[in-house]
Amino acid sequence: MTTFLAMAVLVMGIVTVVNLVLLFAVIRRLRATEGSLALPHLPAIGQPVGRFSVRALDSTQISDRDLALGSTIVGFVTPGCGPCKDLTQALQAEPWTGPLPVIFVTGPAEEAHALAEALASAVRTALVPEGGEVAGAFGGIEGYPTLVRVLDGVVVAAGRSLESVAEEAAFAGQPHR
Repeated sequence: MTTFLAMAVLVMGIVTVVNLVLLFAVIRRLRATEGSLALPHLPAIGQPVGRFSVRALDSTQISDRDLALGSTIVGFVTPGCGPCKDLTQALQAEPWTGPLPVIFVTGPAEEAHALAEALASAVRTALVPEGGEVAGAFGGIEGYPTLVRVLDGVVVAAGRSLESVAEEAAFAGQPHR
């Protein structure tokens, strides 16, 4: 009986050591891949908007000079993105009561154009190439949707939803409309 108990303790000890080795291997692997799983960065708060100029769908120019005075929400969306679809539907649902947002649409030409035209009745909209001049002016846009609130030409809020960038004083009780 004593031999049986000694063998059981020895087997449990070996199983425990193997389990700990495997656990540490998994932890090491997770730490190694942690950086590649990070969400795309958002534009930095306090960063001035760089120079850009692009023609909106209504044939007006949108440039960094338009963002130099006052508060504006700027968004970047792409077709085929679920959260972008929710955002664009929210923008189209009710008339906007704050400063008129600017939405830049990027992606495959036909789909991006259709999305931009659908948004054009609600907000100022422009088609821009992914990773182009406009995205660079905001420090490089890597994920969609990206929304930025610009005050006097400087990024003061950045996020993935209207609520995360809405200015409470300007939108009094209705964070995104």
